[in-house]
Amino acid sequence: MNRLAINIVAMLVVVAAFFGFRYYQAERDRQVITNEVETQKQEQESKPAAPEEARKVEETQRAEEMRKAAETEQRRKTEEQKRIAAEEDRRRQEAARKEKAEKEQLKRAEEQRQAAANNERRRKESPGGREAPQKPARKAEPGKSQPGSSGEKQVQVSGKTVTINAKVSAHTATQVPLARVHAGDRVTVKIKRIGKADRQLLVGLGPYIRHWMGTFPDGPLAGPRIVGKRVKDRDQFIVSHDLLAMGGARFNPDTERGAILYIGTGAVPPPSHINPHVGKRTGFYEIEIEIRGNNRWDIIPESLA
Repeated sequence: MNRLAINIVAMLVVVAAFFGFRYYQAERDRQVITNEVETQKQEQESKPAAPEEARKVEETQRAEEMRKAAETEQRRKTEEQKRIAAEEDRRRQEAARKEKAEKEQLKRAEEQRQAAANNERRRKESPGGREAPQKPARKAEPGKSQPGSSGEKQVQVSGKTVTINAKVSAHTATQVPLARVHAGDRVTVKIKRIGKADRQLLVGLGPYIRHWMGTFPDGPLAGPRIVGKRVKDRDQFIVSHDLLAMGGARFNPDTERGAILYIGTGAVPPPSHINPHVGKRTGFYEIEIEIRGNNRWDIIPESLA
């Protein structure tokens, strides 16, 4: 009886252990399945949040880049405005400097002209160089000329235009200095022939210099022939290098100093002792020269009459 009970108890213990182990395994499997289900659920719940977070991060980065680009553009605009302001200031200073230099240049030129006029006046008033005053409106007789000149000259000045009316002897009209001119000046010539004034007249340029006597070169004693460009009785031309005579003095007339405008026949008159009647030839040229200042220094032509 006791053995049977022990066997029954043993069987019950074995059965209980078997069912307990099975329950443990089932519970463990259920827990694993539950954990997997929870994990999958969490993963599925987190999936929609990942793109949203990425989108937010991308928007933040884009906003930061736009902010940096705006700051860069603002700095560029500020630097451009500073550069433009500095350039305008430099231009104003340069314009003021040029204007000042031009005024000083004109002032120096005027002082030089005034000094030359004063020197000429003092030379004429000195005891060794005093000259008898001449009447500006006195007319020259046909065929005669004043000593040391080729005829009478009358001058009119209006604005930038100088008009010179001269009577030049047909016998002594070798090359007569008329005015100080500059490259670009416009010249109009009108010539009227009286009597035996039948030679071809020419114009040319000479250097703006004086001899030791204080006068400008006049005639063949000045050296090489200056006049060399043919001029019609009604003619117009512009002062330029074209007026330099071939074989004459070569120099640059396009300077602030300018040049002397000459007119004449260029022919050397024969000595009077060879033909005593040559000095009595009647005939002269009535010449009207109108010179309009049009040079880059804005200097008005100066009559040498």
